[in-house]
Amino acid sequence: NKDNEQRRRFEYDREPASLVGDVIFIGLPRAIDKKVLTSCRRVTGGRLVNCYTTNDWLLSLMFVARGGTACGTKPIKDVPGVENYDVTHLVESHTKYGDAIPNILQYIRFSEP
Repeated sequence: NKDNEQRRRFEYDREPASLVGDVIFIGLPRAIDKKVLTSCRRVTGGRLVNCYTTNDWLLSLMFVARGGTACGTKPIKDVPGVENYDVTHLVESHTKYGDAIPNILQYIRFSEP
């Protein structure tokens, strides 16, 4: 049916940046992949923030076997529009992220005008 086809096309032709407001990666166990992260940036209308710690040994060891580098252990470079915050001073270990979230959100100034 032509009406359904036009409706479906409209759904996918919308401005991608209107799909997601803000995105905050906190200790993200995902390999740094420029293509994937560029796609994330494209559909994020607000901030795209990467919070990482340089002392997250658990996350680092998980990715040594895979041969990659986790977003949660280093800044994301070469992807325009990504904000990087080193939160090492706020997080003792990977298992302590939950306790540190209020301090992390304050540090990155989340929800401030």
